[in-house]
Amino acid sequence: MNKIRILEVGNELGLGGTEYVIQLFSQFLDKEYFQVTVLGLKEGGVRAQIIEEMGTRVIILNGEYEKLAEHLRNTDVLHWHGDGSLDPKLFSIVQANRPKLVIQTNVFGLHTRSSLYDCIDYDLYVSKMILIRRMLLDQDL
Repeated sequence: MNKIRILEVGNELGLGGTEYVIQLFSQFLDKEYFQVTVLGLKEGGVRAQIIEEMGTRVIILNGEYEKLAEHLRNTDVLHWHGDGSLDPKLFSIVQANRPKLVIQTNVFGLHTRSSLYDCIDYDLYVSKMILIRRMLLDQDL
């Protein structure tokens, strides 16, 4: 059976809550069905070492966003962990090299009103408060 190739991506892999969620996904996604790779766009950190020690491949791009394109070509699912604002530098690459599915874990409920948002298939919210914040932002649409 071919495994689903999932790329768990965040800006960095330090000790913050967003990074901890990346660790949890990389740790608990069933390895029988998923091939998980973790990618830090800007830098690594302590969490990168923790994730590697658990047996998950970690890639650090050190801000070289253009290298993301080659990783997206070998990915079925991109799972972006961010604040909800879509960095055009990042999401123009995602849009041009779109995998089959793009998921965003939206940790702060922000929303960028741009055509780049069309490449997000599912927007996950970490709490009811964050979802309510997003609903309030969408009232004027």
